[in-house]
Amino acid sequence: MKNIILITALLVSSFLCSASSYELFNENSKMLFTNLPERDLSFSIRFDSVTFSGEDTYFFNFKHVSSEAIITDQCEPYFWQEYCQPQDRPSWLGPFVKKTAGNIYEFMNSSGMVLQFDLSIEQGESMIFFEDADQIFSILFETTDTLNHLGIVDSIRFYRIAHTTVSGTPIESPLHNHQIMIGKELGLISFFKVDVFPEELFPLELIGNNQPQVGLTALTHEIVYDHQPGDIIQWIYIRNTNDPDLNTRKYTRHTYLTRTNLTDSIIYHVALYRYNEITNWSEYDTIYLKYQKAKKIAEVPFEWTGPSQIMFENSLVKTSYCDLQLWTYRIEKIHQTYCPEDNCWGFTSAHGTSFQYEREIVAGLGLYHEYVENYPPDWYFDRTIQQLVYFKKDGIECGEMVGLKKPEARETQKLTIYPNPTKDFLSLDTRISATDQLLVVGVDGRTYSSVQFVEGNNRLDVQSLPSGIYLLRILSHDRESSAKFVKY
Repeated sequence: MKNIILITALLVSSFLCSASSYELFNENSKMLFTNLPERDLSFSIRFDSVTFSGEDTYFFNFKHVSSEAIITDQCEPYFWQEYCQPQDRPSWLGPFVKKTAGNIYEFMNSSGMVLQFDLSIEQGESMIFFEDADQIFSILFETTDTLNHLGIVDSIRFYRIAHTTVSGTPIESPLHNHQIMIGKELGLISFFKVDVFPEELFPLELIGNNQPQVGLTALTHEIVYDHQPGDIIQWIYIRNTNDPDLNTRKYTRHTYLTRTNLTDSIIYHVALYRYNEITNWSEYDTIYLKYQKAKKIAEVPFEWTGPSQIMFENSLVKTSYCDLQLWTYRIEKIHQTYCPEDNCWGFTSAHGTSFQYEREIVAGLGLYHEYVENYPPDWYFDRTIQQLVYFKKDGIECGEMVGLKKPEARETQKLTIYPNPTKDFLSLDTRISATDQLLVVGVDGRTYSSVQFVEGNNRLDVQSLPSGIYLLRILSHDRESSAKFVKY
């Protein structure tokens, strides 16, 4: 990894201030782009380091690990070999970006070819950034105007790409007439994929920016666990080990009954079904699920490799699920060791242990697939799989619902409580046995276990509850009764 070269505070300060002066990005940029017109892939900007050399600035992209192996004596042994996978794959911007004096940016593709953009040209002027025997790519500075992008009203510089033959005849390609847009606040808004240029032409557009915080910068619980009444989610959980007593196959189904939106959270009232295929055990209940809206599952960049004992291979891709196009966040982890001498990664098998982890999280569905496999030194194995088998969302059904053993229906009874509202105690008009389950649930979905039932006089002590509205539920093997009350 490259180290950040420190310079004077004055130079750092002036560089940071340039983020509001039509600069493409700065050393703190974390941005997310998508391909056009499909909008089904994501491409992140994140910099491993920024180096200053004279008046030039080098932005080193956080690069990916190559699939090709090299022999080295710096890595942990993997079986009988000692090899590493070099960290030499360029990101979509190329291995690095160089900014020279005069607002000129240089990008390098995977072949080592440099693309130079002079963004200081005057309005109406053009410049060539690529030319060979068959084609020419150039940009024309069209205008500066105001545009609302991702909810931010920004001053934008518009450059248009022309793709022509050497004689000037337009070539109708994905980049011909594509706009390069640079915002005074947002920075780079519209560009193209550099690493495969010119063999493949990928126009890109900004869909997330960390500074300012707009668009898709994080997968939050609000995005991932976004359900509506009538939605159904069903998944299977499988565990296989050397110990038959630990093996299991369980089905779980959530039917979403109501949704409550609070300022910082979402609360769902859910009908829960569980069924163990091995033991033939089943369960039915209604529960509350609460999700903090701002809680993050992942954030920009969504695809990167981290310098630790675990190598991450993450990606964010929009995938079709029975005609629903949903963002899918995939995670893969395997034991790896970073070798700084060779700038590469190598497999490690500390004490003979191996480990594999895969996970898919789908926006709007939640956890879609999870696979965990452990092989400790004694060859005992433990493998777990959790997989979505059926869902109904926005009226669209996908997969096949697995029939669950239907539980004995509970008789629903009316529950009368008084006084209501109350300050300290509630009296019940029904007898409660020691085997009954008594639940007090707030509007936020929280169950209050501190509430005590006084059996002698059939009263409920609610003095410890904060003021608010609550649901009292009494569950037994053959009946269910409930009532709302107000604590003041």
